[in-house]
Amino acid sequence: MNLQEKRAGRLRIIVFIIVTALILAGIKVYEDNKNKVLEQRTVIVHAEALPEPTVVSEPPVEVIAQPEPSVEVVEDIVEEIVAPVSVSPPPVSNQNGRCGDNDYAHAIYMGESSCRMDIINSIGACGLGQSLPCEKMANDCPNWRTDYDCQNRWFTAYAMQYGSWENAYNFKFCTGYCYSTRTKTTVFKPVDNPWW
Repeated sequence: MNLQEKRAGRLRIIVFIIVTALILAGIKVYEDNKNKVLEQRTVIVHAEALPEPTVVSEPPVEVIAQPEPSVEVVEDIVEEIVAPVSVSPPPVSNQNGRCGDNDYAHAIYMGESSCRMDIINSIGACGLGQSLPCEKMANDCPNWRTDYDCQNRWFTAYAMQYGSWENAYNFKFCTGYCYSTRTKTTVFKPVDNPWW
């Protein structure tokens, strides 16, 4: 074995160790983030806010166990860790240094967009509260990317369809069978999909 082959072998070992460390770090970040999300989604619903129980004659929902993350998922996580970070404008805030008019609005905005008005996610939802499709809000807020007041009014009107920001918050973070005061229906919401 010549010197060049020895160096190539050492380089492969170093690359293997670095990739292994990144994968392990990615798994740790994945687990930490999963635990944080689960903690954030725990909501105490006051008994007086619950509707009268109704008998639902729908067949039981089959729950399919989620597999452990595959190598591809771990590679995606590693790519996210080492991917360059794009610079975006700082979160917007009102006179109190927060986005949203109250704690419930603030929590929803933080969860949806990190209080960034110009965010568009991978499925086309946009703005502080992630309007889907974006055009719904854009029709009322033509300068939605820069107009905080218009976005906040639009999402407040949407939240009022639930009766209050508190009801919208409770529905957003509810998992399992959840009653929507907006649609007056009970829907099933999986843990990994906190839509509102």
